[in-house]
Amino acid sequence: MKKSLYSLRRLCSLLWLLLSATAVLVQAQQTQSAVFGTVQVHPNGGKLAIYQSLTFVNGYVITPRSSPADNISFRPGSGYTGASDASHVNGYAEVVGTGAFTFPIGNGTTLRPAGISAPTSGTFQAAYFGTNPGVASLPTGGPFSTAALGTGVSAVSNTEYWDINGPSAVNLTLSWNAASSLSSLVGTNLSDLIMVGWNGSQWVSLGGVATGTLGGSGTITTTTPVVPDTYTAYTFGKVGSTITPPTGSTACGIVIHGPTNVEVHPGGTMAVYCDVTFIDGYVNTPRPTPNDNIVFMPGTTYFDASDDSHVNGYVEKVGNTAFVFPVGDGTALRPVGMSAPGSVTSTYQAAYFSTNPTSATLPTGAPFSTSSLGAGVSGVSPVEYWDVNGSSPVDLTFTWDANSNLSTLTGGNLNDLIMVGWDGSKWVNLGTPTTTGTLSSTGTLSVPGITPNTYTAYTFGSKTVVAQPPVVAIFTPANGSQASVSPPIVGSATAGASVTVNGGGNSIGGPCIVTAASDGSWTCTSLTFTTGLGHTITAIASNSAGTSNTATSSFVVPATCPNPSVGGMVSFAGMLPLCSTANTGTLTLSGQTGNVLRWETSTNGGSTWSTVANTTTTLSFSNVQNNGQYRAVVNAGGSCADAVSAPITLTTSAGACGGGSGLVTCDYPAAVITK
Repeated sequence: MKKSLYSLRRLCSLLWLLLSATAVLVQAQQTQSAVFGTVQVHPNGGKLAIYQSLTFVNGYVITPRSSPADNISFRPGSGYTGASDASHVNGYAEVVGTGAFTFPIGNGTTLRPAGISAPTSGTFQAAYFGTNPGVASLPTGGPFSTAALGTGVSAVSNTEYWDINGPSAVNLTLSWNAASSLSSLVGTNLSDLIMVGWNGSQWVSLGGVATGTLGGSGTITTTTPVVPDTYTAYTFGKVGSTITPPTGSTACGIVIHGPTNVEVHPGGTMAVYCDVTFIDGYVNTPRPTPNDNIVFMPGTTYFDASDDSHVNGYVEKVGNTAFVFPVGDGTALRPVGMSAPGSVTSTYQAAYFSTNPTSATLPTGAPFSTSSLGAGVSGVSPVEYWDVNGSSPVDLTFTWDANSNLSTLTGGNLNDLIMVGWDGSKWVNLGTPTTTGTLSSTGTLSVPGITPNTYTAYTFGSKTVVAQPPVVAIFTPANGSQASVSPPIVGSATAGASVTVNGGGNSIGGPCIVTAASDGSWTCTSLTFTTGLGHTITAIASNSAGTSNTATSSFVVPATCPNPSVGGMVSFAGMLPLCSTANTGTLTLSGQTGNVLRWETSTNGGSTWSTVANTTTTLSFSNVQNNGQYRAVVNAGGSCADAVSAPITLTTSAGACGGGSGLVTCDYPAAVITK
């Protein structure tokens, strides 16, 4: 037994493998291992890796179905033999490599293998589920409603399904036996059997070629490679009804002309191989079953659809040309258009619903709450919606009329109108659209590159306007020279923003605070600037969203002085020196240009000057000190600079004080006295 287990370890990477001593017997050689009982791979990282060959004898390899990665993995070059109803993988099997492979999977009672053709690379997994997909809980994404049918699918098996995973395209093969009850699904016609895949919202036809007998066993294989990860589940389906085109005529046409409407009954299809002209009356199709519709086959079109004549229900289009679906609600025509798809076999469907999405009952997945909003969506139309189906990307164009009430939805701003799609839980913004028309009447909205099957419903929405910090600019005064000392400062900013303007240290009257008008304009008039200097003004705007960058403008207010100031000269009409103890006198300014601003005096030889408040051309003084100086300061006005007069120096002497000392001084010329 120890030797057998040692050999098995060399052949298999066995993680979290529970071997029940009473229920399992494993025999292994250096080149082969065998299963004689039940082997369980445990969850949370368990894996049984096969590197050579595994023989199924009896019992099962059981893996946790809720975690596909915890499985039995057939590594490159490995294989198996002996898989049967009595011994197979009950859960997920995995294969790594580039060879074709048939997964030995079942449900612990029946072997129901699935196969893949040789891939170019990648890891593939598969598991079989012997239960109705409509009530499935696994894999993630279940259940898979058997009533949600895509184009070309009229029914789906309610007996079983497979989960197949893989990243690259391969042809898939499914197997059936008598318990699959395929005769109940497709009757006696083997050619009606197809393989279908669940795309997240409905079962899509994958076609296929079937071999075997419906009441016994057989296989079906796709003829067009499929990327397994594209679909969540796979099972058997029945092909949709087709109508043979008319023969024996080179031209034909269909006219919809009342008073009786054309009715497509449940289970029926009206295939159009000729052009259709709508005059009056409607083509009514059953809205609960989108595949029961009017189909415009390749090369066909229609004319004159109107409110009085259109398709009240689902329209289908086959081919690779652009198309506008003539859909409405039996009262109003509300077409939706698409650009040309890439394939001649492309199939698309559309229907219009004039109902509040919140109270909708169709299509499958309804209702679609108008309060469940994704990022960038502030509101959704409560008036109408469309169902558009298709598996490859196209540009979609939707229409509105006055009844759409889009002015209320967007607040009257066409730029806020967007298209939204229901992703299963919320309305998603489909990006920046292209619009024509006016909100209050009619128009169109186009969005590029949409795969219709991505969303269950489409309608109009309004985008969320994200508040942005304001912007600000200064227009005048511009950089350069400015003649006025109080120029109006003009600029723009985000409407309603508060703008603060500062003139710098050589200005007065600031800061100036104004509010930008509805057109963004603003003007500041309270600042005055010093002449002859350079100035830099700044403006900053602010609102509830934030503060702008700083706008600046620099300029100079030139000095203007047509008649420069001249200080003139100061004179004294009296005798000098003056008495040193007591003196008075009057000084007179002459020869000046400009008005006297003040007089100044100095007692230290002109090193410093003190102001004497006097604005006349004469100045009276008293008790001046010896060598005291006086001057006048004048200004000619405007931007002229001040000028000072030539100073006068007053001297004093004790000898100039007269008889105040008790002495008499006589001043006579020399003479000779003779007798």
